[in-house]
Amino acid sequence: MRKMREPINQVPFTFTAPNGSKYECYFRKVGKLDGICYDPTDEDPKIFVTPKMSARREMNTCIHEAAHAFFWDAPEYKVLRYANAVSNWLHKLGWRKVAEPIINVSTAKYKKAREYRSK
Repeated sequence: MRKMREPINQVPFTFTAPNGSKYECYFRKVGKLDGICYDPTDEDPKIFVTPKMSARREMNTCIHEAAHAFFWDAPEYKVLRYANAVSNWLHKLGWRKVAEPIINVSTAKYKKAREYRSK
């Protein structure tokens, strides 16, 4: 699978999967896909989610790709069913996107904060 070049001017959402892989998540167009999750054994695993989808589709895609990170060996149909169930449940509970994510932040400011946190 071809790797995406590093996004410019985006502060990623980060999390650690159960296997210890530290993921960075970005909003970036991924061809015709809604999103993609890279192998947790990669040096810097990433998740990319296509921006500008409907809020409900975006939520479903974020859950779907995070599920891949947590359950890498699970078959696609199980990840799909899981993401659909969770996003439908959250939607019925009233969860809604209230604002566009802040994705265009100075990378210098982000790097400075990241260096400070690692001390």
